Formats: sequence, structure tokens, C-alpha cells
Amino acid sequence: MHGTLCTKPEQFDAGLVEKIWIAQHAFGIGKATFYGDWENARLLKIEPVNDRLLGSFYEGDGRMMLVLANLTDQQQGVVAQFNPGPATVILPT
Repeated sequence: MHGTLCTKPEQFDAGLVEKIWIAQHAFGIGKATFYGDWENARLLKIEPVNDRLLGSFYEGDGRMMLVLANLTDQQQGVVAQFNPGPATVILPT
């Protein structure tokens, strides 16, 4: 999640993190506006409601980058719905 260190080193996948950083750079994350999970309830709805399933996003140049965090110990199916329109994803553990 935004500003969070990896707390489970045994689950750290350096190759995956590198891919995420490359995607963020290509998106232009340094110039985008960030909407954190604690402040975007009117813009982004995550279901099922769970304080361990979080959604934040970046917006810039007419594009959005969704960031989902599964802080549970199990794989979760979630629906992320922007106003308007849904997107369904499966979050790994």
C-alpha cells in the first residue's frame, strides 16, 4: 500500500515489484494526483467491505491507475467500482 514497507520478506517478489515500478513510471506517477483509500470513499467503492481490502488510485493525463491491497492472509475476490462503472479483479495473498 502507499508508503508501506514490505512486512513479509519471505513473500517479497523483487521481479514483481520491478514490474510495478516500471508500470508506475510509464504511467507518470510522479505527476499524477493520488487518492488514498482513507479519502476516496465517494469516488471508489470496494466490495466486499473489509478494513483489510483497500483501494487507492492515481489520476493523471486523462488516465487512472488503480492500486488494490489485500492485507488479509487469504486470496480475495473483490469488485472495485468507480463512479460510474465496475471492474472485477482477484487479489493474491
